[in-house]
Amino acid sequence: MSSLNYEVGGAGPHVVLLHPVGVDWSFLSPVASILRQELTVLTLDQRGHSESHMTVPMSTLEDYADDLHKLLYEINFARPAIAGFSFGGMVAMVFALKYPQAVSALAICACAATQTAEPCNRAEARRRCATQRHG
Repeated sequence: MSSLNYEVGGAGPHVVLLHPVGVDWSFLSPVASILRQELTVLTLDQRGHSESHMTVPMSTLEDYADDLHKLLYEINFARPAIAGFSFGGMVAMVFALKYPQAVSALAICACAATQTAEPCNRAEARRRCATQRHG
């Protein structure tokens, strides 16, 4: 069973919303509420965020993509469109490259295509702060 906290709601084609670093799935609740009128929407706390605890320190983007792939398989959430915001967009890109057969469409929002060590270190610091705040 997945260690990720998630919520599924709505009816229709499948969509996954991936949040930025330092927040949780509720960041995308306003968007999810609108989309759920016509789509089945999966929102989740990515590893190390809110209710989804960090299992190993310094996870890679591939680890986050693998987490998503495992969850999609476990809940039978087949070939979703994936929308990723900032860090979530980076995870979505890695997911689509690693598991192209598992995604029907991709939306990358407010996201860089590559990242140097400095922004990675800042993102990790924000993630640690968010984990300390939310337990």
